[in-house]
Amino acid sequence: MSRIQIVAGLLAFCLTAGCKAQTAPSGSAAQSSPDAALMNRRIEVMVRSQFNVPQDYTVAIGARTPSKIPGYDSLPVTLSRKEKTTTVDFLLSTDGKTLARLETFDLDKDPVFTIDVAGRPYAETRRRR
Repeated sequence: MSRIQIVAGLLAFCLTAGCKAQTAPSGSAAQSSPDAALMNRRIEVMVRSQFNVPQDYTVAIGARTPSKIPGYDSLPVTLSRKEKTTTVDFLLSTDGKTLARLETFDLDKDPVFTIDVAGRPYAETRRRR
């Protein structure tokens, strides 16, 4: 039984040490507090696990700003690897317990007109009676 406890303890230690090395640097003094650093780490882990972000990508948590949705703040998360950088907007509940991803669509734009059909064969279907 003690051998299992030793292995479990070493595994927990290694995971903790590895997680500390991956924490994204924070940009503001408010984000450097232990609570903010812990929150940023929890957000990074959630984003990495839910969106299968590889370990060679850097995850940087931006500053919270008010959103149009009551009870939530807007939170930009920047994913970068070498020269490629993508910023994804998330929603973080004001109590810090819920992270959400909301995608909006413009209903005035018909998606049919965004498909490029140049050079593609076109077959008209006719209704037979």
